[in-house]
Amino acid sequence: ISQSESLIKIRAVGLCSSDFDRLFRGKAYSYPMSPGHEIFGEVITPSDKAGKRVSIFPLLPCNKCPKCIIGHFNLCWNYSYFGSRRPGALADFLKVPNWNIRTCPENLKDLYIPIIEPMSVVVHAFRKLQRGKKSLVLTGSGFLTYLATKVAHHFGYSEVAIVTSSKRNHELLSDYLYIPKQKSKLSKKYDACLDFSGNEENLLKALELLDAKAKIVMIANSREDTNILFPHREIILRRELSIEGSWNSDFGYQDDDWQEAIKLLTELDSFDYPIRVVRLSELPIYLDSLRSNFSKIANERIHVVTED
Repeated sequence: ISQSESLIKIRAVGLCSSDFDRLFRGKAYSYPMSPGHEIFGEVITPSDKAGKRVSIFPLLPCNKCPKCIIGHFNLCWNYSYFGSRRPGALADFLKVPNWNIRTCPENLKDLYIPIIEPMSVVVHAFRKLQRGKKSLVLTGSGFLTYLATKVAHHFGYSEVAIVTSSKRNHELLSDYLYIPKQKSKLSKKYDACLDFSGNEENLLKALELLDAKAKIVMIANSREDTNILFPHREIILRRELSIEGSWNSDFGYQDDDWQEAIKLLTELDSFDYPIRVVRLSELPIYLDSLRSNFSKIANERIHVVTED
């Protein structure tokens, strides 16, 4: 271990949809590959920081390209990444550059530490929306959509609607599901949209719901079957909608999404999203069970914990 690194004992890792794409759909950059980028760990060395609970920013910037020089590390031209471009945190220990380590406050629950990374992605997306807007459309029904409903009020949104073509988590998100009175005509106009689904059907419904000058921020992983068709291009043109991408999160810069994410999780009133805890030693058996019933993943979040 060099002076610029720390040895981290992994305590828990959250698995997200991109991890399952690498595990089951052959979408890793290379194999063998150990996924895991939503990391809760404890410092082992150096000794002066031993025992501190930490979260790990998974992106490893080159620190040389034009984007790194101005502090936009998430836009690095030549980055590496724990859990995709290099082995991730599904292990007992991980060697991590000190720059990537964020110490967690004592009043932050252990359960929430693996959620800092996905929450920072949500924060990053919200910060791209225009200030002063009140109504928001979310697409999808997964974990990021759930997190967005928990913090939308913090960003000034008093009205939130979810558009989804999936039945997953409907009971959990029932207060927000948008069900038009007339299916053929969606007349309600919203100020903004966060697209967490990457699904063509959801995106097109959301376009129809947006008011003039509204902004769409696209966060979801790209899907090959998502297209914007002619009538919806007309909506974008005639209502002068804007579309912007959002990738990863800002870390170690003046707009630090991780600092905001930790603050929001510390203040979180309630958290009722189901979490399945799986021990690292049991993970191969559990993953094998998912091969025959992949839909299990849809309605719960998985935290992998190491043995004590």
